Amino acid sequence: MVTSLNNIRSRELEYTLRVLAEYRVSPESKKRWGIINEFLKTAQTLSLRSNKGEPICEAVSGELDDYEFIASGAVQGIYDNKMLRYELRSDFTLLYSLAEQYFQEIQAEDEDPELWESFCKLCRQWLAEQEATTDNSERNVKLFLCVAVTAGVLLLILRWR
Repeated sequence: MVTSLNNIRSRELEYTLRVLAEYRVSPESKKRWGIINEFLKTAQTLSLRSNKGEPICEAVSGELDDYEFIASGAVQGIYDNKMLRYELRSDFTLLYSLAEQYFQEIQAEDEDPELWESFCKLCRQWLAEQEATTDNSERNVKLFLCVAVTAGVLLLILRWR
């Protein structure tokens, strides 16, 4: 039983590494990200109405299609979610934030609410995890400050006695 679980885990990692390697060296993806980065220098959101027919729409749609393929594998357990989160979370969440309005418009126009569904689900999950981590970090800092102030006050009281 343990051996078969290890084999499954090994295959997950192997498939994840393979898809990441193929994605990272893809000339199409590099070209699309070049267009996206240029767009980000002048705008923060993408809209189908205001950007229709521009190269940015094609670039974002291409990346969303690739990301949907990767995300559906993660959601189904084919790829290692932890490794994907480490490697792609910033790219995924950046594109999600940039194109949220865009793909909602596309989904409504195509009458296909499941378009890029796994990508959206994974992004929402990763963003929620990131927010929870940030909240915990802030809480820990506040707790540390309270403890430090309390310790400082106690030291002052003990010195004065």
